[in-house]
Amino acid sequence: MNDRETNFAIRFGCVAALLMGIVYPIMINTHGYEWWNYILEMSFGPLFMISHIGLYLFFKKHQNSFYNLLAMLFHILAGAAVLLCNIIQKSVFTIGKDYGAIENGISKEIIRTTYKLGNLTQLAIDYYFDVLVSIATLFIALAILKQQFYWKWLVIPGIIISIGGLVVNTIKFPIPPADSGLFDPGPFYAIYSAVLFLPMIYHTFLKKTKS
Repeated sequence: MNDRETNFAIRFGCVAALLMGIVYPIMINTHGYEWWNYILEMSFGPLFMISHIGLYLFFKKHQNSFYNLLAMLFHILAGAAVLLCNIIQKSVFTIGKDYGAIENGISKEIIRTTYKLGNLTQLAIDYYFDVLVSIATLFIALAILKQQFYWKWLVIPGIIISIGGLVVNTIKFPIPPADSGLFDPGPFYAIYSAVLFLPMIYHTFLKKTKS
């Protein structure tokens, strides 16, 4: 890509990051089966991938590193994983919507068994996402060491969040940490990502406008 295409891709990634910042809190606090619930959950994965490709290009433009390349790779894999997880989760949960209205015992048992198998599948993919995003967070934190627009101390919380999140998600696998009495590391990943996206958005839009 030439400079013009790279700048466009970074701006595109900034917009995706802003949309992801709107979608994420709504998505985790609303669970339903309306059309807009599906749009929120199906859009998060693609927005995640696009925004992190933009972040990769922003880092590359201002001092690339091997860690930056690895971070992009694992972020893309994580975005694909969360999209797959959300689709399977929504599909599995629809099985139990009319469970209370079923009177036949055999039918209920079939639904229960199907639900358990499907739920274990989506929990496994959710953990797959956790592993990928933990590794991606570790590498993007290390990539900060060569970046001029980021405080170097941001490497430390990135390493802590990546390793701590992976450990917490592994302790009670396949049960999610929030369901097993532990804290959910998800918001910590989100906050750290937001801290990384803000300089990109600022130097892409606001600083250019002021100059």
